[in-house]
Amino acid sequence: MPLRGHRLTLWLLIVAAILLPICGLVCAYFWPRWEFIQQRFGCESVGYYHGLGRHGGPGFFGKNWYLVREEWQSLGTWQFQIDGDGWAAFRARYANGDLMAEGTCWVESINGRPSISHDRVLCARYYDPDGNLASQVQDGSGRLIIYYSDGTKRTDVAILNERINGSYAIDWDDGTPMGRGNSDNGKAVGTWLWFHQDGSLSSIDDHSVDPPVEVEYEPGEKMLSDEEIAQLLAP
Repeated sequence: MPLRGHRLTLWLLIVAAILLPICGLVCAYFWPRWEFIQQRFGCESVGYYHGLGRHGGPGFFGKNWYLVREEWQSLGTWQFQIDGDGWAAFRARYANGDLMAEGTCWVESINGRPSISHDRVLCARYYDPDGNLASQVQDGSGRLIIYYSDGTKRTDVAILNERINGSYAIDWDDGTPMGRGNSDNGKAVGTWLWFHQDGSLSSIDDHSVDPPVEVEYEPGEKMLSDEEIAQLLAP
């Protein structure tokens, strides 16, 4: 009996010596990790991944991204459930928790980090702050309209073949223009105008040449009338 007891103990130690490292590696792989991705245009983006994180690509030792969370100063919170490059389910909420948008948009890896394409949409519904359906995209076509929490319209663009097409308009939270331009199948074309929040011109981007030419202005340096804006944006 004592000999059988020693053998059982030895086998248990051997099994434990094999299983414990395996369990440790599995736990290390699935333990959620996060990484700051970028901060721009009033948005702070954080990504969450599984893996040991030794390099930017997928795999056991890499980063297998599964969630991106964006915190916007004036557009609430956006979350994207991702699984590699391709279509990703997203949901956005206003600061008070009410639903702003939900649907499917495009995500792809750039320099080992997920990059979200808000304006490449397969299907989505967008709601105003009162909970009314403002616009929707079905089978890659429709309209994308986004509001600030106070009801001011931020973005109003047409989606065709999953991408922005036609005139593009985006405004600051006080309703003054932020950007104006035109797109063709998701690609900026012609002249684009960007404005400071005081209404003065921030930059003129010429997309008729490759690479585009950008001319920048300081706040208050140059103001444009509605007629001048229309002339610059005319095809």
